[in-house]
Amino acid sequence: MGIYDKLKQDIKLGGIIFTSFYVISTVIIPNIIMNKQLLKMDKISIFFWFLLIILWQLYILYSFYNYFYSQPSEYDIYTYKLFTEGGWYNFQKWLSFYAEDIFEDILFLAIILLIPLNITNNISRKTKVLLIFSKLGLFLLFTYFILGPPNYDIKKQDLTPINYFNTIMKFQGGYKGGILNYLNINKFKIIKIISSFLLIFLVYLK
Repeated sequence: MGIYDKLKQDIKLGGIIFTSFYVISTVIIPNIIMNKQLLKMDKISIFFWFLLIILWQLYILYSFYNYFYSQPSEYDIYTYKLFTEGGWYNFQKWLSFYAEDIFEDILFLAIILLIPLNITNNISRKTKVLLIFSKLGLFLLFTYFILGPPNYDIKKQDLTPINYFNTIMKFQGGYKGGILNYLNINKFKIIKIISSFLLIFLVYLK
């Protein structure tokens, strides 16, 4: 079955409604809100603004690509289901993936504040950093009403580095293969965490 036939078979009213809502909220409304600021932007800032919006949409399309052409992750599967079927459950599952990793949110916000948009020139360094954490707080409040209060699986165990990183930071593996092997297994997680704090520092310096 081709992609077109698959989409035609899977698409439902709920998916059309959510897709319309997503396009309106991520493409149309931001440009309406930014209308006056866009008129004041230079060409480079306008380029980066629209590039950011396009990349935002490409991120979703990448999940569709993985769904059809690669080994889709659970996130890819529920992204596809949400945009084709809609539904409260699919929306909750989709949102839960964003709520699980705060560092991705920090990276995204920090990169936006580091992009040369002249509308952020008059914002102080301290305020930029506070904006990152304010947005995280608002997102936490939003997810509370969609997903409910976070549930923590607390187990009694000794406080050791391996227990901390595996339980709290969600690292994988152990020290049996050596510390270098442990770091290699979790290298992408480590890079993400270090990059998040580094970008916050760069935002403050900018």
